[in-house]
Amino acid sequence: MHVHKPATIGRSLRTTGHRVFIHSCMILAGCAAVAAEAADADRPNIVVLVSDDLDYRQLGYTGYQAVETPHIDSVIRGGTFFTNGYVSGPVCAPTRAGLMTGRYQSRFRYETLTGPITRQIADDYGVDMRELLLPQLLKDAGYATAVIGKWHLGYNEKYHPNHRGVDHFFGFLAGGHDYFVWDTPAIGLEGGPILRNKQKAEGAGYVTEALAREAAEFVREHRDRPFFLYYSPYNVHPPYVVPKKYVPEDGDVMAGMVKALDDSVGVILDALRACSLIENTFVVYVNDNGGARDNAPFRGKKGQLHEGGIRIPFAMRWPGRIPVGWVYDQPVIQLDILPTVVSAAGGTLPEDREYDGVNLLPYLTSQKTTAPHETLFWRFPPHGRAARAGDLKLLLPNRGEPELYDLASDPGEKNNIASEHPEIVARLKKAVRDWEAIVANPDQYGPSSP
Repeated sequence: MHVHKPATIGRSLRTTGHRVFIHSCMILAGCAAVAAEAADADRPNIVVLVSDDLDYRQLGYTGYQAVETPHIDSVIRGGTFFTNGYVSGPVCAPTRAGLMTGRYQSRFRYETLTGPITRQIADDYGVDMRELLLPQLLKDAGYATAVIGKWHLGYNEKYHPNHRGVDHFFGFLAGGHDYFVWDTPAIGLEGGPILRNKQKAEGAGYVTEALAREAAEFVREHRDRPFFLYYSPYNVHPPYVVPKKYVPEDGDVMAGMVKALDDSVGVILDALRACSLIENTFVVYVNDNGGARDNAPFRGKKGQLHEGGIRIPFAMRWPGRIPVGWVYDQPVIQLDILPTVVSAAGGTLPEDREYDGVNLLPYLTSQKTTAPHETLFWRFPPHGRAARAGDLKLLLPNRGEPELYDLASDPGEKNNIASEHPEIVARLKKAVRDWEAIVANPDQYGPSSP
């Protein structure tokens, strides 16, 4: 098993220590009815938490000192943290598309910024309708499904969450929104109204708090059946505004936005505890891209393919099923979320398409001891392409020469060793070209696809 005592990145990664990981087991019931009930009860609820633009070190677990983040930290400490956790894009829309499909967003050309809503509408820009999203797969597996917060997978009617497997939607369709004004116009980057399914939601006050309340209510209403909750608030994306009650005495507004984010996660976790569901809920936490400000000790930020743009805090918690209080050091990516939670839910993946994510559960329970991915790839047209194989990372910027880094000894990407290893550069360049040939294939869907 590729797990060990938490490594330290500077002073960033902290843990409460070792705890024994015990595999849960089921006692076979004596009759078919009881066995069926037990099987259904054994299926976990699924909660996926997605923060927005958080800097790598803006959690207590990763070294933040401006405010405490006990709720997100509890997800990390109660499960497994991925020290080499990545997203497949350095901005939010591609990452969310990859998470929801389990496939590189380059396969369906949703790999860059979406632009103003007016352009999205005119260009009919959204995630290809032939893609099957995570809520659809879990709905087919018998789950109630909800998306609360930011959607950003298409603004036009056909892309609406209710058409893509989501039973309940509360949030906004675009990539951004005002934190206090609910009914913003759908022009420029404004975001449009806050919606409850397809109707304008009536309300006032801080939107993040409203999202958390709605998520908690969904938990309470569905306490008696398996559910999937995708919670995606806008914090800590600009504009940098937050109610004063969250801001520490030194006036750090960003710290207040982090605190508000963490408190909103706490509202959901408290609802799970109150409904006696926390021990049978699989919680995933991920940030949507590198932070927009400072991602020390990593180089770069949002919009770039250096580590600071794509390496993010990433954790999974499922009591009794995956290790507690550990870190996993092999490279993983948010594309892995879909196959992992579908497997946990007892669902199956369609066989008419290739999935780039992998089910991580066998790797976290020592059934598999190899690395989940031989190579990870990135393509972000405004910046370039990249690949990571083992500890070696090749960056092919649109401007300038290739960059090669040994991330084991140089996680901050300070020492470009490309000129010293032309054979490695050539090999990884070929791997990128071969990968691009695969994802550029226009026939991405089998004959049985919708």
